[in-house]
Amino acid sequence: MFVMKFGGTSVAKTESVAAIKELVQRGLAKQPILVVSALSGITDLLVKLSSSVLENEQENLFGLIFAKHDDWIQRIFVDDEVSKEAAFSVVNGYLSELRQLLHGHSFINQLQLHDSIASFGERMSSA
Repeated sequence: MFVMKFGGTSVAKTESVAAIKELVQRGLAKQPILVVSALSGITDLLVKLSSSVLENEQENLFGLIFAKHDDWIQRIFVDDEVSKEAAFSVVNGYLSELRQLLHGHSFINQLQLHDSIASFGERMSSA
């Protein structure tokens, strides 16, 4: 098993992502398992989201989360519209799932809700 782990600072800069892409491409023959951290600041926003009860506060947090991913996707896929659209589709899917989780939170205890929401950072950065 060949695992490649990239932390938040590794994916923070466009130049770093280019280096990661090269490393992954060189290791493709080994069929690597990629593990990525959430983008910088996303986990904190998700934790705030998990404890927010006001609808307008949640919308502001969703906006910030989307904006960070939008910026990152725009910088990474400058000349690749197909990959850009695919990444946006994945992120928007996770944001939709996150909204559903928040609206159905009465069925989940608060600790499970917090942990479930916090996991979305890593999931979205893997888009």
